[in-house]
Amino acid sequence: ELVMVVPYSPVDAVRRVVEREGGTVEAGDYAEEVALTLRLAEDRLATVERAVQDATSGRARKRP
Repeated sequence: ELVMVVPYSPVDAVRRVVEREGGTVEAGDYAEEVALTLRLAEDRLATVERAVQDATSGRARKRP
């Protein structure tokens, strides 16, 4: 499980990235930004993190 905090505008792009990599978006917490809870295979985490950074122009951050 990975939680990424992203701005509103690229949320759909982030969802597509996750689904393309075989993962799912388990939950979304919509506040000032969107915290997306992602479920992915362990071996896809680094790839998805990089792709989310690309999709958000570097504005995403991982929630500890």
